[in-house]
Amino acid sequence: MIAMIDDMTLLRRFSQESSQEAFEELVRRHIALVYSAALRCLGDSHLAEDVTQTVFSGLAQKAASLRIQSSLTGWLYCRARSAAIDVIRSEQRRRHREQQAVAIAELSALGPTASDWGHLRPELEDTIEALNESDRDVVLLRFFERQSFSEIGAILKISEDTAQKRADRALEKMRAVFARRGIKSTTAALAGLLANQAVATVPAGLSTAVTTAALASATSVGALTTIQGILGFMSTTKLGLGIAGMVALFAVGSTVFEGKAASRAKTSLAATQALLAAATATHKADLEKQQQLVRIAADDDQKWAALQKTVAELQSRAEQDAKAASNGKTDKTTALAAGQAFLAAYPQARTMLLELGKAQTARNYAAFFQKAGLTPAQIENFESQTSEQCIQTLMVGPNGIRPAYPQLPDDRLKAILGDQGFQQFQDFERVQPLQSIVSDTSSMSTSAPLTDTQASQLLMIIANASSSYQDGDKASPNTVNWDQVMVQAQGVLSAQQIAAISAEVQLGKLKSLNAQFQQSKQPEK
Repeated sequence: MIAMIDDMTLLRRFSQESSQEAFEELVRRHIALVYSAALRCLGDSHLAEDVTQTVFSGLAQKAASLRIQSSLTGWLYCRARSAAIDVIRSEQRRRHREQQAVAIAELSALGPTASDWGHLRPELEDTIEALNESDRDVVLLRFFERQSFSEIGAILKISEDTAQKRADRALEKMRAVFARRGIKSTTAALAGLLANQAVATVPAGLSTAVTTAALASATSVGALTTIQGILGFMSTTKLGLGIAGMVALFAVGSTVFEGKAASRAKTSLAATQALLAAATATHKADLEKQQQLVRIAADDDQKWAALQKTVAELQSRAEQDAKAASNGKTDKTTALAAGQAFLAAYPQARTMLLELGKAQTARNYAAFFQKAGLTPAQIENFESQTSEQCIQTLMVGPNGIRPAYPQLPDDRLKAILGDQGFQQFQDFERVQPLQSIVSDTSSMSTSAPLTDTQASQLLMIIANASSSYQDGDKASPNTVNWDQVMVQAQGVLSAQQIAAISAEVQLGKLKSLNAQFQQSKQPEK
């Protein structure tokens, strides 16, 4: 059911598929919030309807390019307040401030127990806006969209308990602000007033009218883009001057607030000249974009050459490993005995290996140390014992020096980390096979490397697309549904970063093909 789909998925479905049903659901969910916020600011139901229509028209027009960091609820609230403030000009603002001053003076005279909605309402919007983003989102979802704490937790990706604590904290901050302005109340009374008075009843038919106007607005923007493209083509082919007299005048819809904000079409020579000027600017931008594409193509050629070199190196290494295995040079028992002989012959190597092991452990598990919140003593113990484990299981052979068992046994890990820390370590180890993919993606996107937040989100997207991870085992690149990864990464990565992860996907497929090729070359027994 569409009612079970989250806001951002509905917004993407509207922008990518032009789904009217998705946009109607967004309007249904949030129109009460937008209308109520506008009505509180303006005090006029007709102007509040106009502001509501403006906010959702803006959402429809910007759906494809919109980047919302927290929740759609917060974004709509801020847009509603901004649009309402634009409507209220100098005289209305002066009158509003005078009304606020009178309300505060009356309330101060009445005493601390006389607070009611009539006194709180003039100060409410400024008080809500003074909250930080996370507190404001919780207040809006709880009291203006009547969401339960479990629903708020699901939307903001926090626990139900955290959502309730955040709401209590926000109410206390609002109570303190009201107190400084002479309005006395308790958090319980404030919560009751918000729950009973904050959301106004939406006029009948407003939801349908807003949806229709917003969708028509989005369509008008698309038509304008098409007109500009035609004029840009004429300019590019140098036919503009020859047939300028044959250009028709196009009517451009312009929505303005005039009384009830009635819209009417206007055509003029000035509008046509503006379109021609915009087409000229578009043509110039297209030329610059073409030059940029040439530079990108040259950079891609270099990356392709590097990719081919990497594939050749991987194939050569696979052949060497296969040859060494056929000659019996990878026997683990022999390599372990050689490792102990090496340490006996070169005692100074132990100190070198310990330092190297600690450095590598610190690098490989830095993210785990931070996530698990280990103490400095736990980190030192973990690094020391891991390095000692690597030395005790040291293998020496033609392929180099490496430990046979680099990870500590479970009982020793539990002794260092405790039960909770050990569970976090196991979860961390399950996604580690995918870490190199995220690192390579960041390094390939040189002009826009992944942030720590993006890297963490991308890692979990890939892990959740791995069937082995979903089955409770270690995540494996060979079990990842890359089509699923590419779809979910759209909301996390930029276009260049998407291109980088796409290159990583192709590299993984090449590795798989190489493995099949090598296997086909082996003689049948």
